[in-house]
Amino acid sequence: MLQLKLVPRALLSLVGLLRLLQVVLCCITFSLAASGPSLVPPFGVWCLCSWCICFLLSLVILGLEFLGLNSQLPLSWENFTSVAATLATLLTFTASIMYPIVFVPRDPTGWPYQAAATATALSCVCFVIYAVEVGLTWARRGQLQGFLSTVPGLLKVFEAYVAYVILALVDVDQMYAKNTGCQWCMAVFCFCFVGNLVIVGFSIGQWLGTLPLPVDKVLVALTGLASLLYLSAAIVWPIFIFKDTIPNHQFSSAVGATILTYINLVAYTADLVFSSRMMFFTEST
Repeated sequence: MLQLKLVPRALLSLVGLLRLLQVVLCCITFSLAASGPSLVPPFGVWCLCSWCICFLLSLVILGLEFLGLNSQLPLSWENFTSVAATLATLLTFTASIMYPIVFVPRDPTGWPYQAAATATALSCVCFVIYAVEVGLTWARRGQLQGFLSTVPGLLKVFEAYVAYVILALVDVDQMYAKNTGCQWCMAVFCFCFVGNLVIVGFSIGQWLGTLPLPVDKVLVALTGLASLLYLSAAIVWPIFIFKDTIPNHQFSSAVGATILTYINLVAYTADLVFSSRMMFFTEST
């Protein structure tokens, strides 16, 4: 049974103060954004969800540490907080770029402009604070353990983030439903995204080592499969999405999804190389 034990140091330490700022600023940011210009999907919903996710992650981490519950949970707390901070850094960075481009009015007067401009500035501050937390985490030698402390583990987090952005881009007017080729690519993006989430979740929960399987070989096989799937998407997506004339408001999203597909293909290829080297090194020793 979980036992409560207040730990004031969780709020007064440097990392604790950073998380307090994250909670307050993320809350103000998505509140301002929601009260400003209309947040039309998918970009408005994506930015709002990103700030809400960051707010909830920081609030949960702060609350669990203050109540002394973090050490009683059946997971690697250091890995969880590190992944959360890294993901929040990526999300706030993207939202800080995407939101002002799409939603800040050109007319610099009135409440919509003030709310959008202030939300953009606070989002940038949130990104800096999360980046500082990530830097402090990596400065503590030996804090990260297990799969997530390796290059393939970090690449899994990055791949999931890129897929998250791709899914938002291809959802513009449901452009993924135009034809079977685009639908195949959507299936690839979703399959690989969910697969990475499962692997990261199992690593945080320290369940990878308990599976009755040769985990290193399974991870290499899954990464190889994902690389092949992304290779097919990198070929199929631009062919099928650009074969017909597409509306101007979809064009930039289609191009962005294409570029990010190639970026994730490179990430999966690097992941496969590093995972294979780790497996070979483990077997040789």
